[in-house]
Amino acid sequence: MRNTAFEWVRWSAIGSVLIGALCSASLGAEPTPAPKAAGIAPGTPVEIKTLKGDVIKGTFVEKTPAGVVLDHPILGRVTLPDNSLEKVIPPPPPPPEVKWEGYLELGAAGSEGNTERFGLRFGAGAKRTSKTMETKIDLRYLYASESGDTTENKGRLDFRNDWTRLAPWRFFVDATGEYDEFQDWDWRVASHAGVGYELIKNDKTFLLPRVGVGGYREFGGDDNDIHPEGVLGVDFTHRFAENHGMGITIDFYPALDNFGDYRFVGKAFYEILLSADRNLWLKLGVEDRYDSTPNGAKRNDLDYFATVTLKF
Repeated sequence: MRNTAFEWVRWSAIGSVLIGALCSASLGAEPTPAPKAAGIAPGTPVEIKTLKGDVIKGTFVEKTPAGVVLDHPILGRVTLPDNSLEKVIPPPPPPPEVKWEGYLELGAAGSEGNTERFGLRFGAGAKRTSKTMETKIDLRYLYASESGDTTENKGRLDFRNDWTRLAPWRFFVDATGEYDEFQDWDWRVASHAGVGYELIKNDKTFLLPRVGVGGYREFGGDDNDIHPEGVLGVDFTHRFAENHGMGITIDFYPALDNFGDYRFVGKAFYEILLSADRNLWLKLGVEDRYDSTPNGAKRNDLDYFATVTLKF
């Protein structure tokens, strides 16, 4: 009887120890995995999402066995236990130092002025942006025919480089090459240099007036001299929403060797997103070119167009 009682006491003690150990292990276990805070440098702004759905913003200090230590703008330095947190969200990676954008467009175009026809328009371009520089190149070509005869055949290549290190001030150099079968000249090249100032620059609106000097020369016509000229321009874009926006570019070129003569180029467009998956846009626009000394041709050329644009 005495041995039986002893065995009962001994096994009861062993069972109590085992049960206690299991309870201790269960109580000490974390209900959720510890948030991934490794690799976050001290002083990094972070967002922490709790299991209750709250989002706490602050500056990461360190990860300790007790939890995540955070400097909160109101509460000061706090420690958030791991078992109350869902995840630690580090800040997004910094934007790339160099960003490339491009587009291809194809559509219908019409003209009034030296030619009054309906034809095709092709365009292509690229833009490179860095912390200190912005480079743009744009190509446009228009062609039309009637009864087998060419009625419109012209193209324009624009290049501009802006140095933005001293923003909102900008320094720019541009170059333009034009071909037009129905002008007094075959080719016209121009180049200018100057300064611009960013009056407005935010996520929706950009407004940049520009001023500079340069010159142009025509080839294949009666006048092959180099003509100095100034340039007064403005660039304006505005996004009404993510899926549609507009833009206007105006350049006025007053002659410096014969006051009263001038050239003018104005462009305006409105675009709307057709397909977000393919990044396809519908662009509607007009482009006006005016020359006060057309040498026998009409002074004004107005082009209007509707194109489908692929951005990449």
